[in-house]
Amino acid sequence: MAPVDPHSYADGESPLTSRVALILYLDFATCSLHGSALLTLSAPHSGPLSLDTRSLTIHSAIDPTSLSPIPFSVSQPDPVLGSRLSLSLPAETPLSSILISFSTSSSSALHFLSSPFPYAGMENPRMVFLTPTVIKGDPAGAHVVAHELAHSWTGNLITNKTNEDFWLNEGFTTYAERRIVEVVQGEERAALSMGRGWRELNRTVERFRDNMEFTKLKPCMQGIDPDDVYSQIPYEKGFQFLWRIERQVGRPVFDKFTKKYISTFKFQSIDTETFIDFLKANVPGIENQIDLRLWVEGIGIPPDAMEPVSAVYNKIKTLASEFKNGQMSGDDEVVQWNGQEWQLYLENLSSNIDPSQALALDARYRLSGSRDWEVKVAFLELAISAGCKEYFAEAERLLKQVGRMRYLRLLYTALAKCSDEGKMLARRIYAEARNCYHPIAQGVVESILSKHA
Repeated sequence: MAPVDPHSYADGESPLTSRVALILYLDFATCSLHGSALLTLSAPHSGPLSLDTRSLTIHSAIDPTSLSPIPFSVSQPDPVLGSRLSLSLPAETPLSSILISFSTSSSSALHFLSSPFPYAGMENPRMVFLTPTVIKGDPAGAHVVAHELAHSWTGNLITNKTNEDFWLNEGFTTYAERRIVEVVQGEERAALSMGRGWRELNRTVERFRDNMEFTKLKPCMQGIDPDDVYSQIPYEKGFQFLWRIERQVGRPVFDKFTKKYISTFKFQSIDTETFIDFLKANVPGIENQIDLRLWVEGIGIPPDAMEPVSAVYNKIKTLASEFKNGQMSGDDEVVQWNGQEWQLYLENLSSNIDPSQALALDARYRLSGSRDWEVKVAFLELAISAGCKEYFAEAERLLKQVGRMRYLRLLYTALAKCSDEGKMLARRIYAEARNCYHPIAQGVVESILSKHA
């Protein structure tokens, strides 16, 4: 029986779950959850049925109509797939629903919302979780709010079928985010966001230079833990793909297509092939104008991807280039900058700048003390990568205060790569801060330290 998802025990011959009614009881004394899940199947079924579980204790499975018990077993856990819950549904009476009672364990404590939230934001339906690092005192963090709001349509209303199709969530949402920013904050601000995305895309391709499979829009994820290869490819290459289609057909046509796409597939999980078929059916001839297969199955950045063009974006790139050649930007050139401009400027500086240049830059603009976390982290990464031990202490303070994965990945990598002293410091900081990080963030840091052992 062929699997329907590389990260699931489900097979293509059994019905899928179409609805879940979840009841949870919070046990604060034991820091655990107890509850039941009433699963509605897409079709009546008898015989064996496989479900996915992770770090759960299954207490019972019953027929909710007759209250008859359903025989079940739970397999030993797989590090990627979790455990298989095998049910034996009665042959004489196919069931359309199953009631399962369970409780959580403390093995990964994913039912706790830790203080150092690992993501910028998370689009839980009707309630977005945001990291406090988004609150900066200026509008620079508004794009995160726009992104999570956009997920109400692309990601929650329409969801990717498997992790191999993750770009359908994040590419569409990044595109929608920048359209919102363009309306609310203007075209230049949207172009800065696109410019940062372009930098991130190039940086991510470099990160995967030894395994370019994960630079595809639809990579093969068989046997791969999605957390191990989480990157900006679904976000930024996905955005570039949609922006490429918009540039080809024009915004009015693309907007009409997008509205039809959402109305057609709302409340469904779809895969990349379904999207491509829908695109070709509703934009006739698009496959002759854009190499769709190259975009979806090709590695790296397609030749018709495009870096944004804007006066502010180009000016920042020019000033960064001048700084690398020894020319410090004038105060009048940066006085109006907020966090987004500074972050883009720092990201356009080479990591092999001279330590004296990093020190001079900080002496002039006090970037290591910025209240904007993005600016602070971008500067610390730059300075540490340049070999400035003067910022080790500030990096340690930040890594013990913030658990956002993006910051952990950047700073732990910079420390581990800069010198043996930096590597030893990274290991000590992690040993002292580990219990404050979310389990997913712990895995990211441990992977970095193992790679640079």
